[in-house]
Amino acid sequence: MTTIKEQIDAEIKQSMIDKDNVKKELLKVIKSEISRAENGEKGLHPFDDKGVIKQIQKMVKSLETIGNDQSKYEIAILSKYIPTQMSEDQVRETVTILVTETGAVSQKDIGKIMGAFKVKYDGQADNAVVSKIARELLTA
Repeated sequence: MTTIKEQIDAEIKQSMIDKDNVKKELLKVIKSEISRAENGEKGLHPFDDKGVIKQIQKMVKSLETIGNDQSKYEIAILSKYIPTQMSEDQVRETVTILVTETGAVSQKDIGKIMGAFKVKYDGQADNAVVSKIARELLTA
């Protein structure tokens, strides 16, 4: 199975063949962002696919704030590398199940829910949304 980094490299080559400069430049930017993050303050720490996904999600979030046609095109390109995002209703349904599974009963148990969500559904929803819904469910 190929890694996401390998997929990005292959897509860069293909975009050169296709003469899709926007796609090529976007993928080069994300590749350099990944490399920069891997080479952080404490030396080289190569990312696995989860780390790469987190970097891509950060870039998608920043592109969403722009909201023009170019950024929408770039988001479409990057979206194929990240897990499908759950809707708020799907998150609510999942968190409701996790409340039961973890036996959470109060605000103090939000960590249990967040941990269980991360294990099963990491990267599929914004943690702020998961936390907000967990708080709502545990105060109701």
